[in-house]
Amino acid sequence: MHLDTRMARAVIENVLEEPRLAVTLSPAVDVVTVCLHAVAANRRQATRDGVLVCTLVLALIGVAGFPSQLPLIGLAVVIAWAAVFTEAYIAFWGTIAQSLRKDNFASATPPPASTDRVRQQIAHVSGYATGNVTIYRGYNPFAGHGWLRAGWSLALDTTKPQDPAAPIVPFTAVELNTRLAADLARLDIPDLSVGNRLLVNGADVHNDRRFLPDPNGAPAPWTDAATLARLMTHPEDMARPYLTVEITCWEGEMVWSAFIRVVRNEDSLFVETNYTVLPPFSHGYYAIDDLLARPTVGEIIRLALRCGARLPAALLACIPGVSHYLFTGLRCWRKDRR
Repeated sequence: MHLDTRMARAVIENVLEEPRLAVTLSPAVDVVTVCLHAVAANRRQATRDGVLVCTLVLALIGVAGFPSQLPLIGLAVVIAWAAVFTEAYIAFWGTIAQSLRKDNFASATPPPASTDRVRQQIAHVSGYATGNVTIYRGYNPFAGHGWLRAGWSLALDTTKPQDPAAPIVPFTAVELNTRLAADLARLDIPDLSVGNRLLVNGADVHNDRRFLPDPNGAPAPWTDAATLARLMTHPEDMARPYLTVEITCWEGEMVWSAFIRVVRNEDSLFVETNYTVLPPFSHGYYAIDDLLARPTVGEIIRLALRCGARLPAALLACIPGVSHYLFTGLRCWRKDRR
């Protein structure tokens, strides 16, 4: 969030500023912490862009009085470079950056929400982060869980026992789900979690008060055990309960998931299983792990040179950046109206 301006803005615009949309959960990702860091990064970058706008004004004044105002143009360039360098230095080696290091992250707290609007947005996101309902878009019900790698399904005739002399013991989909959950939870696998999750297509919830209690609000992030049991006993295409099994490995870098759905009717049992893998991040997002706790002289010089090379692009982007920050309220109002 702190090194990628576009991604930070994307999180703010597509997650925080959409109070009527559901938030898709990704395992092993603390979306609340990600959003708080996006807001902090955006605020710092907006401060930098504000300084750059002022330097543009100084430079224009210098150009208007050229050549007598040439020192003013030079001063504007130096201030602009200093603003870009300071923001980059804080991003790499500031207090927040230190909290993101592996040896500090577990005990560190994310930046606080700065305004009432952000606190309300974080509360909205937090509800989905702890919920058991996934409202998905399109045709991938396992959104947020990475790549769909494999799957299988089978239909079993429950009227024919394996042993013809043995009686058939009746069971329900809820009982089978409970049995599977208990057996899987007993597996000797580190960082294994087992639970139930309801997957609902967002295109189907508009008139369903179970999942959209307020027609003008956001979909519900949570449903109770009774609703899950009812949907297991009387299955629906639009809302499908799955037993989810997640294994977090490589110190949280990768998550393997299984989604198991069982449907029981009078004479058969249908079982569907899908496997997904949430892979590690791209190498560029591990930049903090390659940095020393304190920069060397060489690193500072290289950062200064990079900031000088980035200065023209930063000056071109500063006005849109400041506008994006200043017109947050107007943007949220327009989204709310839409």
